[in-house]
Amino acid sequence: MAIVNFSAGLSALRVNQQVLDLLGHNIANINTPGYHRQEPLLAARFVPENPIGFGVELTTIRRLRDGVLEQAIRQNAGELALVSSQLSRLRELETILGSGSGSLRHALDEFFNRLEELAVRPADLTQRRLVLDAANHLANRFHQVADQLDELRDGITAEVQTALQQANALTKQIAELNGRIALALARGSPANDAQDRRDYLIQELAQLVGVQVIEQPLGKVNVLVGGNLVVSGTEAVELRQVIDSENRLLIFAGANAEPLTLPGGRLAGLLQTRNETLADFRQRLDELARVLMREFDAIHARGLGLAGPFTFLAGTRSVSHVDTFLDRADTAWPIRNGTVYVSITDFATGQRTLHAVSVQPGVQTLAQLASAFSSVPHLQAIADPQTRTLKFLAEPGYAFDFAGRLPTQPTTSITGTAQPSVSGTYTGTVNDTYTFKALTSGTIGVTPNLTLEIRNSAGQVLGTVQVGQGYAPGTAIPAVDGLLVQLSAGTLHAGDSFQVPVIAEPDTAGLLSALGLNTLFTGKDAATVAVQPDVLSNPARLAISRTGAPTEAGRLRQMLTLRSQVVFPGSGLTLAGFYDRMLADIGAQVQSAAEVEDHLNAVGQQLQAEQQAISGVDANEELVRLLQHQRAFQLAARYISVVNATLDELLRIV
Repeated sequence: MAIVNFSAGLSALRVNQQVLDLLGHNIANINTPGYHRQEPLLAARFVPENPIGFGVELTTIRRLRDGVLEQAIRQNAGELALVSSQLSRLRELETILGSGSGSLRHALDEFFNRLEELAVRPADLTQRRLVLDAANHLANRFHQVADQLDELRDGITAEVQTALQQANALTKQIAELNGRIALALARGSPANDAQDRRDYLIQELAQLVGVQVIEQPLGKVNVLVGGNLVVSGTEAVELRQVIDSENRLLIFAGANAEPLTLPGGRLAGLLQTRNETLADFRQRLDELARVLMREFDAIHARGLGLAGPFTFLAGTRSVSHVDTFLDRADTAWPIRNGTVYVSITDFATGQRTLHAVSVQPGVQTLAQLASAFSSVPHLQAIADPQTRTLKFLAEPGYAFDFAGRLPTQPTTSITGTAQPSVSGTYTGTVNDTYTFKALTSGTIGVTPNLTLEIRNSAGQVLGTVQVGQGYAPGTAIPAVDGLLVQLSAGTLHAGDSFQVPVIAEPDTAGLLSALGLNTLFTGKDAATVAVQPDVLSNPARLAISRTGAPTEAGRLRQMLTLRSQVVFPGSGLTLAGFYDRMLADIGAQVQSAAEVEDHLNAVGQQLQAEQQAISGVDANEELVRLLQHQRAFQLAARYISVVNATLDELLRIV
């Protein structure tokens, strides 16, 4: 009996001491991340032969943990990390694009403002210099924004590499802990602290890549990312990054040939931002630069500067090879089937002729196109195999341009003695050939009602001109569509006619701008756009005129219409509108991401509160338990003391 009584007291001392140690362990880890409160489970010691029992025993130490709640917290952490990483980069992107002073939008507005000022004094070299400076600033601003976007992309790439290193370190630690936990449980020992540590590491991994956890025998877990095992028992699979041919950053697990689709985590946010959001805005920036260059260059290439036509001109935009068909030659933008009109001016006589060159990119190479242009009298075209550009050279005494100006001498079928000429600036909207035909016979300036009828190539009557009685021979008088007609003294016979080509669009193929011939800009995208060096250094080369007259600014007026003209047909946007849409889109994405982040933060806080209610260590509750088991320990000690005194008294009696 004495042995039984001592055993009960000693077991109470031992168990309460263990519980006190456990409570101390809980209190010590009250601020330890990932720690779950541990609870002792006590049971009475008994054997069938002894109805009174042997005292108390500590059967197990239970880790207070709700698996479903832990999974919800992991999922929330992964989603929150994804959105937060996106939001921070979106805000950087919003800052880069901007809309205030010094922004690309501001530079675009300043460029148009300078063009408007030039329209007042088109021959003023100072105003021309201001326009070119504004254009140069606009190009530089494109470079800056493109460089900043590329730097942001490269920064994300480096950040992904660092995050992958962290993720690989975590998977190795989780796999190692799997082994330690399994060994401890196989020996019958609890592994609560090791499991807490593993859960904490899994939570950290979830914030990086988003994970799925599957319980395994002996306390092990398998961890999956995007459906691929990254931890299998005691083995960890390394994650690696690859940049593919489309400049997308992809994540692979081990030797898997298919990239991972990350369900959440910071890495998922970084990849989505880099591969989708940034790539989209970078592409849109390039598109804005290309359309800006294409539209302005198409106008400038068809204009004339103060210096007049050219004796030499070199293209600044290359093709992939001079012997590759143009539709496959990687031109700055596509070349269409069409016609390019070249004017040739004879310096000695002042005579000007107009020639049409057919362009068929599907069956013409740059070399073949050069041969076609070289068939124009007094003009030589060269497809340079070194620079892969097109160059033009006029014969000595001649010059050329692509303004589509009227020839000085019309094509005539006149049997009389009068000599016609047509001048002026064509104001029509389509390329055509106008025919002037005498309806009756007579003498210029003498015969009453001597009339010229004007028809287009479709045979439609456009108007008539009286050149009989009352007309002063040699006087230029208005005809139609901006044309002026004059006839020398002489006679016309009924049916006599003369023809003149009228050109509204001298380059219906888009060839000149695509090859960089007499363009305002060079380059192909936001990173390479620049003002044509020859124009930048010589403001007189700014081609804002259709005729070459110093005060005529027909091409400049066309440039100014680009401020309000829809140049993105698919979206119905202007140049400025396209950029404003970019700003609006990034602003909307920032707002949406911020709202999602706030929501996930609120959900996360609620989940954390629920988890703390179950697994957290409360100092007050632990103190109550500490005092309770301290009292139990004291009672056990007192019990042993009483039993000991009783035995001593019994021994004295005996």
